[in-house]
Amino acid sequence: REAQAPPRGLQVIGGGFARTGTKSTEAALLRLGHKIYDTRSILECQHADRWVKAAQELRDGKDTEVRALLEEMEQRGYTATLDFPVNLFAKALAELRPEAKVLFTTRNLDNWYRSWRDVNEVL
Repeated sequence: REAQAPPRGLQVIGGGFARTGTKSTEAALLRLGHKIYDTRSILECQHADRWVKAAQELRDGKDTEVRALLEEMEQRGYTATLDFPVNLFAKALAELRPEAKVLFTTRNLDNWYRSWRDVNEVL
């Protein structure tokens, strides 16, 4: 029996917002061998301004910067995305990688709001 090769290219696109089980999803994806591109990755890769540019381009019907970011993510070995702001690009990423699975985590709205409020009060 041979070990499976690690996933390559973008395989999983997280479409859910923070406080909807994304940390549990992250733990599962890591256990499955994925490398996750999230808010921390954006800061480490210095991509924040580029995601702003990508949003502006998408508004104008262009996907040049999203394509460039996706290619760079894949070159760095990322196979999954989670959390803000990449969740806002789930549709665009799914169009570019139709074979990838989109995970949309949800939570009861009242519980989500309380959790979000409690976290932000600490910050």
